[in-house]
Amino acid sequence: MSMRWIVVVLLLAGLSPPAVALPQSSVSMSEVEVDLWPEYDRPDMLVIYKITLAPEVQLPAALNIRIPTAAGQPNAVAEKQLDGRLTSVNYDQRPDAEWSSLILTASRPELQIEYYDPRLERDGASRAFVYTWPADYPVGALAVQVQQPHDASGLTMDPAAEHTSPAGEGFVYHILHLQARGAGEHVDVTVEYVKASDTLSVVTLPQTTPAQPGMSPVTSLPSEGGGEIPPWIFVALAVVVLSAGGGLWWHFGRGAKLAGGPAGAGARTRAAMAPKAGTRSSAPPVRQRDGAQQADSAAATAPAAFCTQCGAPANSADRFCHACGTELTTG
Repeated sequence: MSMRWIVVVLLLAGLSPPAVALPQSSVSMSEVEVDLWPEYDRPDMLVIYKITLAPEVQLPAALNIRIPTAAGQPNAVAEKQLDGRLTSVNYDQRPDAEWSSLILTASRPELQIEYYDPRLERDGASRAFVYTWPADYPVGALAVQVQQPHDASGLTMDPAAEHTSPAGEGFVYHILHLQARGAGEHVDVTVEYVKASDTLSVVTLPQTTPAQPGMSPVTSLPSEGGGEIPPWIFVALAVVVLSAGGGLWWHFGRGAKLAGGPAGAGARTRAAMAPKAGTRSSAPPVRQRDGAQQADSAAATAPAAFCTQCGAPANSADRFCHACGTELTTG
């Protein structure tokens, strides 16, 4: 290629528009379960979102989930960890006339949001509530599940529930599957039932039942190593034990050797030093007196004879051998 064509190619490359980075794919939800618990532990409607983000959503993901402004602050905004625990997620709430936006960043694909909606209507014993799915994101499968209060009757849904299912503690759940919904496709679900008393459902549960059965407690992630004994404690204890053991070894082991060896060594030494029968000893006898070795005065205890049994020296005034106790013969 000639130099002229090279220059032309470079000029055309410089005039071509720069590459534009493709925007990140919009957030979508594979499954959403909406639980409606009327008059459970408050005289309101407890609304629980159980959200599963689509597998293709890149984490962490920024979310903007709306709840009714009348609900005030949410009761819980959490994400599910691998072990099933729900841990709180920081969020920023921006209320508007009808809806309040919860702005958060999800680091896990499963979320749970709870709030109390005070717009549960009462007309004597009749109850009515209208739930609206805000449809902020597309969802692959949307389901609404209504918990019927213990002393309620005649519960109906519009659209109608597909089936009912009994669950623990005597609750009956009315379940409606709405399948896939696109962003902006709002859904209204009307719930009506009859309840003669104002008794909350939680009051009728056994005392051993947790405050909110079926719900995982929302907690904060524990700090690393929380509740455990720090490793340096074990190191310090090991140093103390080794130091104490070394001191005992020196006192009873090495110290005993320096003091004259183990028990019995002194007896063997004295037995070796004792002269045999029929021999004379040129050294004065050694005795143990209060732990100290003392030599008898040669002038006062000059030997006059020897024991015929053990050979120990004896004085002329001795009647018995001071070493073995044998009666001495005089003359």
